[in-house]
Amino acid sequence: MIRNDFVKGYINKFRGKDKATVYQELLALGSSLTSAEKNIIYAYLVPQNLLDGELVIQIQEKRKLSPEGLKGTMQPSDVDVPLLMNAYRTMQYGKYIKHLLHSFVKCRDDKLYILNSSEQLECGVCGKPIHGIGVQDNRGNEYLAYGSSQSDIFMCPDCLMQLHVLDELLQEIEGRDYLTWGTVIKRK
Repeated sequence: MIRNDFVKGYINKFRGKDKATVYQELLALGSSLTSAEKNIIYAYLVPQNLLDGELVIQIQEKRKLSPEGLKGTMQPSDVDVPLLMNAYRTMQYGKYIKHLLHSFVKCRDDKLYILNSSEQLECGVCGKPIHGIGVQDNRGNEYLAYGSSQSDIFMCPDCLMQLHVLDELLQEIEGRDYLTWGTVIKRK
C-alpha cells in the first residue's frame, strides 16, 4: 500500500536537489519506504522522457513479469502507478494523462460507461486487448472496455483503477485543484 503522506513529505524534502542526490538519498532510506514509494518519488522529481508509445511498452513489459500477466491485478499496482506518475510529469505524456484523469476519474459517474457492442479495441493506457459487453469472452471482466462521454479513448478496468490511485497521490502532493487545465506542470 502506498502511503501518500510519506511520498509527499519526501518529495518536499528532496525538491530542488539534483538527480544523483535524489537517487542517493532514496537509497539511503533503506526500508523506511517501499520500492514503489521510492519509484514514485523519483518519477515525480526526476521524470524520464518517453518516446511515442513507450508507456504502453513499459507497462506491458512490467506486467508480463507479474503472475497476473497482461490482464493486470485489478488492485493498486506498485508497478503501474510509478510509470503513470513518470508519464504525468513528462512533456510528451503530461497532457494525455491529464486528459485521462479529467475524462475518467474527475468526471461524474454518469459520464462513464462500459462499451455496449461487440467491438474489439485496445486499452488507451496499457494496450491490452479489450472489448464491449457484446463479445463472448471467458477471460472475465478484466477485458471489458470502459469509455467516457468526455473522450474517444477506451481503457481496461485495471488501468482505470491505477488512474484513481494516481489521482489520490497527485491530490496529496499538488493539492485538490491540481487538475486544472491552466496549471503548468511544475518542474523541480
